[in-house]
Amino acid sequence: MRLNAPIVGMASTPDGKGYWLVASDGGVFTFGTAPFRGSAADAGLREPAVGLVATLGGGYRIAAADGTVVTR
Repeated sequence: MRLNAPIVGMASTPDGKGYWLVASDGGVFTFGTAPFRGSAADAGLREPAVGLVATLGGGYRIAAADGTVVTR
């Protein structure tokens, strides 16, 4: 698969059976049991995404270079 932007963050699901990847353009890729809850690209980020962390509820937070955080 050819990506539009490089991967900049990864997080494991709480059950340890899946993971999310986030690209600098805010795109999110899911594997295993990780549910897709939306990307940061559709939230209107103005700066590149720089990381991703899992939340206890089975979602994730995406951080942007300007400090903006998007919860999904």
